[in-house]
Amino acid sequence: MELEEMKAVWKNLSDQIEQQKKVSSKIILEMTNERSKSRLNNIILTESVGILVTVIGLGYLFVNFHKLDNMFTLIGGIGISLVFGLSLVMGFIIIKKGRSIDIAKNSVMDTLRNFSDLRKILHLYKKISIPIYVVIPFFLIPVVSKILYNKDVLVDSSEFWTGIIAAAVLMPIAWYLIYFFYYKNIKKVKELFNDLEE
Repeated sequence: MELEEMKAVWKNLSDQIEQQKKVSSKIILEMTNERSKSRLNNIILTESVGILVTVIGLGYLFVNFHKLDNMFTLIGGIGISLVFGLSLVMGFIIIKKGRSIDIAKNSVMDTLRNFSDLRKILHLYKKISIPIYVVIPFFLIPVVSKILYNKDVLVDSSEFWTGIIAAAVLMPIAWYLIYFFYYKNIKKVKELFNDLEE
C-alpha cells in the first residue's frame, strides 16, 4: 500500500468515526429528551390537576361567598382566595417552564438554562408553601365549616381545634409527599442533563 492510499483509507476511517459520533450524539440527545419529557410531564400533569382543583375550589368559594357572614369567615375567605390565586399563578409558571425544556427544539444550553429556571421556581414555591401550609388551616377550617355545614366555629370552637389538630398532622405528611414527588422527578431529569454537560 502506498502512502497516498493509506492516507485515503485513514481519512475514510476518520470520517466514518466522526459520522458515528454524530449519530451517537443525536441518539443520546433523543433518548435524553424523551426520558426528561416523561419526568417533566409528570410534573406538568400534577400541576394541571392542581390548577383544575384550585379553579373548582375558587369557583365554589365565590359562588358561596355570601354565606360568609362574620369577619372571621370573611377574612378566611379572602385569605383562601389569595392563596389559591398564588397557587394558580405558580402552577401556570411551572407548567410554562416545564414545557420550555425541550432538547429537540432548543439548544442544549437553552434547555439547561430553562431547567435551571424551573428548579429555581420550584425552590421558591417550596419556600412559600411551608408558611402557607402552616397558616391555611386557620383560614380554611372556618370557611369550609360555614359553607358546607353552616356551622360557625366561633360558636363551637371544639370543632375548629379538632380541625387544626388534624391539619397539623396531615399537612406535613401531604407537604412531604408533594415535595418528594417533585424532588424525585427533578432529580432524575437533573441526572439526565448532567450526562449532557459532560
